[in-house]
Parts: sequence; C-alpha cells; structure tokens
Amino acid sequence: MVLAISTISEQVQKVSGWCSRSSRRTSHREIARELSAGEEEGTVLVEGEAGSTSSRYVAAPALLSLSLLGLATWFLTTRYFGASPSRVRPADEVDEWGVGGGWKQQQVKGIIQQHGMYGVSLGGWLCLEDWLNSGRHGSEVSTVSPPGQGQCLPPLLKHVPNWSSEGLLVKELMDSYGKDYAIKAISAYRASFVSEKDLDEIAANGLKWVRLPLSWVTFADALAKIYPATYGQHDPMNDMVIVPDPFWKEHAFFVTVPRKILLDFIHKAQKRGLKVLLDIHNSPGGSQRGTYNGIWPLEPMFWKAKTNLSPRVPLTKLGLLIAEEMIHWIEGLEPELRSAIMGVCLMNEPGHMNALSHPFADEGHILSWLAIAADIYRKSTLPRQNIKLYMSLIHTAFKNEAQMAIPWYHRTFSLEERKTWLVAELHYYQAWNGDCDGSTKWGASSYQCGEARSKGIAAGCAYGAASSFRQQWGPETQIAVNEFSLATFSEIDFACKDREFLVYLLSVQLGAFQKEGFQT
Repeated sequence: MVLAISTISEQVQKVSGWCSRSSRRTSHREIARELSAGEEEGTVLVEGEAGSTSSRYVAAPALLSLSLLGLATWFLTTRYFGASPSRVRPADEVDEWGVGGGWKQQQVKGIIQQHGMYGVSLGGWLCLEDWLNSGRHGSEVSTVSPPGQGQCLPPLLKHVPNWSSEGLLVKELMDSYGKDYAIKAISAYRASFVSEKDLDEIAANGLKWVRLPLSWVTFADALAKIYPATYGQHDPMNDMVIVPDPFWKEHAFFVTVPRKILLDFIHKAQKRGLKVLLDIHNSPGGSQRGTYNGIWPLEPMFWKAKTNLSPRVPLTKLGLLIAEEMIHWIEGLEPELRSAIMGVCLMNEPGHMNALSHPFADEGHILSWLAIAADIYRKSTLPRQNIKLYMSLIHTAFKNEAQMAIPWYHRTFSLEERKTWLVAELHYYQAWNGDCDGSTKWGASSYQCGEARSKGIAAGCAYGAASSFRQQWGPETQIAVNEFSLATFSEIDFACKDREFLVYLLSVQLGAFQKEGFQT
C-alpha cells in the first residue's frame, strides 16, 4: 500500500493589502490600536493578565477562513500554483473559488477520486514557514537563502519585514513589542487558520485524512523532566507561554501549542469522518535546514550539540522525549478520539539539506536516532491500535540514499513490520529537479511553459520517479507520498501557471503514484 497525500497552503488572503512590504516598523501605538480593534471585533482569541507572558487557548470560530480550501483552489496556491498564499488576485478579480479563470472544483475532485488521493496537509498552521506568508513580494517556493521572505502573520501582523522562521519571529516580536503581544499575535494566527467550513469542504471533496505538521513545542512540557523551571511552568492542556529553544536560547523563542487545540481539531475532524496524521515537523536546535526548522537561518544543531541549559544534555535526547510524550499522549486519549488518529511521524525530513550544503549531521547518527524513536513506538500500544508509524526519509540528507538509508530501513524493520504498521514517507517535487522543472525563463529549466513537449517531460518524470521509488524500496514496502506539488519552478514569478497544464500535472502525478500502488 502506498498513500498519496497532497500538501496545501495556509492563510490564503484575497485582500491584496495583506503581507505588503512596509518600509517602516509598525509602532507600539498602532499595535495598541490593532489590539483594541481586535478585542472589539472578537478577534483576540486569548485570555491573559496585562503584562503576563502566557495566554489560555479559547476555542472560537475562525477569523480568516481558508476561503480557498475548495479542492480547485488548493492546487492554485503556494507550491501547487508556484505562488505564495497571499499572491492571489485582488478580491475584485476572483471567482467563486477565489481564483480567476473559471477553475472548476469538480474537475479536480474527479481527478482525485479517479486516482485515489486520500488526504491534505495543513502545513504552516502549527509550524510556521516564512514563504507561506510572503505576500506579493515572495520570490521563492520555499526560501533558500537569507533574509527570510515572511512579511506578515494574519490577522494581527500586517507588516513584519523579512521574518525567516518561527523562533526568530517570536524573538523579534518579543524584543519590539513585548512577550504579551508576541503571544497574542501567534494565538490569533492559530485561531484564525482553519474553520469548520474548511473541514466540511475537505470531507465533501472525498478526502479522508488530514496531515497536521506540529512544532516540537506542542510537547515542550516533555522537557520538564530535565528543565522544570524552563518547560514545566505551564498547563500544557490550555496555556500558551513563551519558551526558548534549548540550544539557541538567546536567539529563538516559541509559543507553546496547547493540547486543547489538538483535541478540538481531532474531534471536529472525527465528526466528519476524517482521520488525522500527527507529524512532528521540527526539533529543538533544528534538525533540518530551512524555514520550517524553527531556527533558520541559524545552524541546525540537533544532531551534533548539547543544550545550552543546565544540565547540558544532547539535543537528540530531547527529541526522543518529545516523540515519547506524543505517543503517550495519544495512548491516553479517549478511545473514540484515539480512533481518529491514523498515524504519527516522529520527525519530518530528518537532516534535510545535509548532503547538499555544508554538512551538519552524521548520516549514521540520523538513522540511529530514527531507530531508537521507532523502538519507542514499537513498544507502545499504537501498533496494535492500527495507528501507523510514518518514517520520513529524504534523499537530501544522504550522499547516497539508495546505499545508506534504504538498506538500513530493510535491516532495521522486519518484513512483518514493513507490511503492517510501518510506512515509508517520501516527498516528491518536480520544481527542484533540473531535468523535470518548467519555467518562463529561457534556458533556465528543462522546458518552457507552453512548449509542446512540456506534458511529455512532466509525465515522464512523474512515472519515472514513481517506478524508481518502487524498485528501490521493494514491492512489499508501504509508501506514502505525503508531499508533492504542482509548482513547476523554484522561483514563483517564473513558474508555469496555465490551469490546464496544472490539472494535467496533478493527473499524471496521481496516475503515476496509483500505477505503482501508492494508494490503498
């Protein structure tokens, strides 16, 4: 069995004023006015004493609904459409799906049902990425070099020039406006991200699963076993507090994610017949290179350093504590809620970019950590409850994945485990493949947008990649393609945007995954 799960954007803004680049920093007085206005309109969704450094999560209707969450629009945003979420047409130019040109939801829905795409990922909700909030000034589909592309964080932050990652954004907000405002800004963003209508649309379009990427601070209280004064002074069920990264303790700070957010979401998903995949998307100190690691562009230290707190312990140990805490939390859920959890990923893209830039991790160390984390899962009750383990392995972490990671996978896990509770999670992007990408730039990619040969190249790449995955991993391996894309080029402005071609690209990728058994 191989599962194909698409990735969507978040916070798609129709209003062209969102995320516009500002030459000045918003003043304290303006922020006070925004907070006051938000309270009057019911948009500040936190409770807390004035001057406090914590807030209590309050379930509330979304402020900025994912109005483009119809299937038709999922594929016209961020990586799919080669555009950042806020780089859509102005409000007066969009059709009923939020994009011009008569895009038909049923067309995309039909392709999904024909080829068996099962889920969607709420990337960027509980683990921030700068380029997803870059506005009309975003230039890259995933930022590759400083400064960051982040320009805003709706609904409160309209102008935050060039923020790069969540930890550094919170630090900037703390320094500029105080801890209380930093918490309110993050809280308002989280509360406004997804609405019940969005979940209705996900279910109505025939999807069955929702992948939920999480920052490690969702389970920061696990570190209280070692650092009670730093990570054990809040109620993990309800409180949002600011905690430091345990290595970059002076440079990166995070707002904890209350368990109540997860419980509310899982309950709402279950009511609609949706299952949830919980994915720990980053780690203390940074375990990948890129905006989603939480500390970018600082150096990822997870694999090679100890904490800068007392006592000093390896960051990898903290990662295991976090994985263990998530597993124990799931085990403690009421049976009805626990049945809505389809799987867990204990680390997303471990070591991403390690093999393509200055190395920051020993390849063997990465695999050893994954084996230990998997053993925590193996010894839990989750395998017996049909909650699967998704093992994320990415080729950018290894000089030769086929010779290093794949043989390790087959040595470490028995055939029975690989056929039952273990799923190899792979990601596939044509935009970063020089033999498969397409753009409007002459000579910059393998084909130019609109060329007659573009469809042949795209289809050949998709079917070739799927066939290669199957040959490398073997016929018995369960494979999940948890991220794939309709973006054709790494630079937003030069990516192909013809809707007919993007529908074709969606169809051939899903068809390729289906041919190799990448579905149930």
